[in-house]
Amino acid sequence: MKTVSTRHLLVVAVALAAVAAGCITRSAARAQANEAFLAGQRSEARTEEQKAQPMVTVRGDVQHSQIPWTEELTLARAIVAAGLNGLINPTAFEVIRKGEASRIDARRLLRGEDFSLEAGDVIEIRQ
Repeated sequence: MKTVSTRHLLVVAVALAAVAAGCITRSAARAQANEAFLAGQRSEARTEEQKAQPMVTVRGDVQHSQIPWTEELTLARAIVAAGLNGLINPTAFEVIRKGEASRIDARRLLRGEDFSLEAGDVIEIRQ
């Protein structure tokens, strides 16, 4: 059985209040309330899907801080997927796995070395 969040109840209450105040028709209010409810359901479904999927977190000036983990995910691939924003090139990366940090010089990646990642790893970009 699915529960209805407080946000959904608030949207429905606002729509009903608008009807009571005579601002919109009942059918329009119902349509708005239904669309708000469905939007909330879609949002909750995405959130549940993200919780179920293992992720790697990237900290720093990036476009995407959460990268879905796969067995093929490496440090270089994760950095590309995260999308660096800054104009300054990173000097090093720190991979934190189960509380243990490993520092990796950016020059190693440029020389073609790469490092496998595990679900739950955190990458910190050092500039």
